[in-house]
Amino acid sequence: ALHRPGSEGPLAQRAAHLCHAFLALQEIKYLHCPQSGDVSERHRRLIEHLLSPLEAKWLGRQLGGTIMPRVKQLRTAIVPRLLSPETTAAEKTLLWSNLADIYVAQQIASYPSHYLDSPTDTRVLETIERVDEDLRDHARIHRPWHAILQVGPAMEVEPVRPQRDADDPLMEQLSISL
Repeated sequence: ALHRPGSEGPLAQRAAHLCHAFLALQEIKYLHCPQSGDVSERHRRLIEHLLSPLEAKWLGRQLGGTIMPRVKQLRTAIVPRLLSPETTAAEKTLLWSNLADIYVAQQIASYPSHYLDSPTDTRVLETIERVDEDLRDHARIHRPWHAILQVGPAMEVEPVRPQRDADDPLMEQLSISL
């Protein structure tokens, strides 16, 4: 209930509280209690708690770095095993659980800790819709949308793609420019 009689504070502040509540819910689920400290650090700790054991198990090492290359490598290691006819039902249950943990890590990473520090109507709406989708595991479609596309300065792009296990320099450059 983002708005009800008696709720206080601006919508952006209430949306930020909603994000913190979602994080605390995941911390309770995986770490058994809400954690203290800076939100960025709490994100990092929960993501590491979820991904590091899976990386050790499936890749033989902990990767570190940005989340998407880590998620891609883990899924690349797990999904073929899930689809293998030799995989037992019990193993498939465990594999699905591993994929669910990876998905939660990706969800947590999709909530930048300072995203609502300079709130816009769009950012508040995106945040509320993201939490709603993550809690329900179902996206609501709202139409019609109006979009404004703003393009920044040109960026040099290497013609060769990076290795599968390497961070994508273009994505790193884009995240820095945001």
